[in-house]
Amino acid sequence: MKIALVTVLIASLGVVVTGDLQARLMTQQQPMKMAAAEALYDTVSPASFSLFTIGSLDGSKEVWSLRVPRVLSFMATGHWDGTVEGINNVQAAEQQRYGAGDYSPDIPTTYWTFRVMIGFGFLMGLLSLVGLWLFRKGRIPRSRWFYRAAIASLALPFLANALGWIFTEMGRQPWVVFGVLKTANGVSPTVAAGTVLASLIVFTVLYGVLAVIDGVLMVRYAKAGPPEPTPTEESETDAEQRPGVFVY
Repeated sequence: MKIALVTVLIASLGVVVTGDLQARLMTQQQPMKMAAAEALYDTVSPASFSLFTIGSLDGSKEVWSLRVPRVLSFMATGHWDGTVEGINNVQAAEQQRYGAGDYSPDIPTTYWTFRVMIGFGFLMGLLSLVGLWLFRKGRIPRSRWFYRAAIASLALPFLANALGWIFTEMGRQPWVVFGVLKTANGVSPTVAAGTVLASLIVFTVLYGVLAVIDGVLMVRYAKAGPPEPTPTEESETDAEQRPGVFVY
């Protein structure tokens, strides 16, 4: 368990570093995605990071939000006072460059998948820190809540990964390839709708079965527990029966 906790802690820190680098690259290449991830409608400098935002019913503006100052500027630009473009500003710029149309993704989905993904990542790191604290000075954790939380946390990396992909794909809309190919133009005329539906069903069933098998195996081996320790010290009877090689 100690090895697992240390591994999770190191991996969580690594994800923070790579995620920070990818966020800045995303801001440079796809500014609308970062603006949508923050539900930021107008360009600001410095930009705060919202922990919770309530928008209008049509998703056109912010009504109320709880914010942490300057954090978004650092995430997007690497500077605490950096400028972050807003949805309305990027929309106007992309209309001028690519023509008339709506170039903003679904804001609530993009906003919440971004936050929940980050939240699950931090939660894994926090749980590893708590576990290592409980193991300090050779102790063994006795709290049931920790073991229950550890078992429940098995789902966190899978959920964070899935939410990350949802954010990546939906935050890029209406593009398949940003600035090159729109989703509306990316439909193949030679592939029937039935073929697409059949493919989705097959993949869903296949991955569903694999998920069940994975879960059953993890539960089975967890319930089985570790193997019985092999004896390292031989008894006096075994020592007496063993033939001597060199005896004083």
